[in-house]
Amino acid sequence: MANNDTEITRATCEAEDSLIGSILIASTDGYRNVIDEVAQIITPDHFKQWNDRQIYIGMLACSEAPHQVNVARQLHSMNLLEDGLISHMSFAISNTPTWLDYLNYAHAVIYYAGTRLGIITHRVKGVIL
Repeated sequence: MANNDTEITRATCEAEDSLIGSILIASTDGYRNVIDEVAQIITPDHFKQWNDRQIYIGMLACSEAPHQVNVARQLHSMNLLEDGLISHMSFAISNTPTWLDYLNYAHAVIYYAGTRLGIITHRVKGVIL
């Protein structure tokens, strides 16, 4: 059982980091379309990792495209910019396989949050409900 918990934790971290990285990468074009779409299904409470939760809060609060610089500025203006958040954004960007799978990462984050919180989720034709 402990081995399975370790795998779920690793998968949770990878999904969260990939979602954060996807949003940061996609936002470099100056648009908010990816964060606006993700915000319809993901809340900060879905994130297990504190770093990802704080970064996501900053993304949601950005009035401009939430790329790395704007998110750092927003977190600073909210007094939430702490040690490690900027480097965690860089880590998430560099470890995201492709930003184009952002909805898959979002659904994985929802699934793992449900598993962690004891909320029953299931798949229908590949979509996590």
